[in-house]
Amino acid sequence: MTKEEIWTKAQKCAAADKIDDDTREYVNFAFYLLENEIESDDIFILAGLSENDISFRYDARHYFALVCDALKIEIDGSKTDYFYACYLLDCVKSGKVSAFGAVFDLANLYFQENKQIFKDWLDFSYQLEALDDECVLVDPRLTLDRKSTRLNS
Repeated sequence: MTKEEIWTKAQKCAAADKIDDDTREYVNFAFYLLENEIESDDIFILAGLSENDISFRYDARHYFALVCDALKIEIDGSKTDYFYACYLLDCVKSGKVSAFGAVFDLANLYFQENKQIFKDWLDFSYQLEALDDECVLVDPRLTLDRKSTRLNS
């Protein structure tokens, strides 16, 4: 595990919190550090937080910030959208979220934040919804159906 891998994991956790209000990822980050033999009192406290506590969100954010400060990790707020997409990809790979669910989450962000980065996901979600109609025009040259993808000539 490199410093860059730790930084990337921290960015994904911060993006999940900022966009999806998911502070559980901070606790997962603490376990990730502990599994890789990076230990401190703040990491142990963060790993021991319970979602059942009233102050869970506040405490998770607080101790995550302390851990990042100790590890000299600066969260880059300008790349939150990118790291949220990466976070969702990780969720798909681990089975926490379906691929369709991730696409629709990203499409919904277009409506919430009206950022161009999410517009393509909205368009893609429309294409996925239309798959129920058996045949969808994805690109003027491509036809996508449930059985195969073929090139129209």
